[in-house]
Amino acid sequence: EELFERIMVVTRVQGLDVSFDSRPHQDPAIKGTYSGKSIWVRPEESRAQQLKTLLHEVAHYYSENVFRIPRRDAETIAESVAFTVGAHFGFDSGVRSFSYVALWAEDKKVLEANLAAIRKISTKMFDALESIKTGATSKR
Repeated sequence: EELFERIMVVTRVQGLDVSFDSRPHQDPAIKGTYSGKSIWVRPEESRAQQLKTLLHEVAHYYSENVFRIPRRDAETIAESVAFTVGAHFGFDSGVRSFSYVALWAEDKKVLEANLAAIRKISTKMFDALESIKTGATSKR
């Protein structure tokens, strides 16, 4: 619950609009979306799934090239960052994260090619989330 609250504070500080509105016609396999400064998270999901989705979508936000790189890279990076950041704070998203990365990466070379971006974005998110404890926050 604390990590959920922290990530919500980060989204507010970054000026992101997060919505949990019901979208009954949205493909149920889609747990959330990111576009510009907007994040949508499926409200029917468990709090744990919502947290994992928020971490994933915020990782897209922190990835400056999200709309200029192949989708397989963008999704591999975002999910790997969500897993890494979640694990750092004691949140295990492994079951869903591993299968999601495997689906998008298809080949370990895709994951390997994106390790620097995963590390960079994870560090940005660690810093943003850690700053919530001290009250010190900064923009991207």
